[in-house]
Amino acid sequence: MHSNLAAGQKQHAMAHTSMPATDTESLTRKTTYKLGPFEYQITPENKTVTYSVRGNGESFSVPFLWTFGSGTRGQSFLFQHNGNFYEARISFFHSLGFDITPDHPKGIPDSLENALGREISAGEAPNCFGCHTTAAIAKGRFDSSNFIPGISCEGKAQARHT
Repeated sequence: MHSNLAAGQKQHAMAHTSMPATDTESLTRKTTYKLGPFEYQITPENKTVTYSVRGNGESFSVPFLWTFGSGTRGQSFLFQHNGNFYEARISFFHSLGFDITPDHPKGIPDSLENALGREISAGEAPNCFGCHTTAAIAKGRFDSSNFIPGISCEGKAQARHT
């Protein structure tokens, strides 16, 4: 009985609320997005998905690490910069394609740093990963190295015993 429930859960959208960026269908082809003087480019290549932002004579490039969202409605992308996670300024929307990430300013950024996206503070990261992954909190602490992508009933039970 439990194996049937677990197998069914793997098909549910909740099991796909996060995934490595390299496993994300919306990131399988090169994409460009313009916002004022800034050009955003997503380039999948050699088992990496690179996020690049260029504008005002400056450029930034980093691999996307994680995707949050199953893609049914949309997906946001995470990367690391200066030791912190960031949510990219552009996201994928099922009915729209790529556009500004919800809760990000819609206006033209005043600098490259502000064009990149939004920093996820050390205090906020456990909440984000806690909702989109399994076992992100181990022994009362956020652990970004050992979580399980998606929400898994078996993983939640395992995390309680860790």
